[in-house]
Amino acid sequence: MALNNLAVSYKTLSQASKALPYQLRSLAIQEKALGPLHSTTAVALSNLARIYFGYALS
Repeated sequence: MALNNLAVSYKTLSQASKALPYQLRSLAIQEKALGPLHSTTAVALSNLARIYFGYALS
């Protein structure tokens, strides 16, 4: 969860390039630990989508 929070913090600061690796790692860990259909994994995936969306807007 800490990696996810760090990624969200970087995203909030408009630093998507720093957020992306943390979010990808967070998602991988959560998918392995909780499975792909767990609600916490879904939040991590949603946060990853927001980072990619930010890239699309820039």
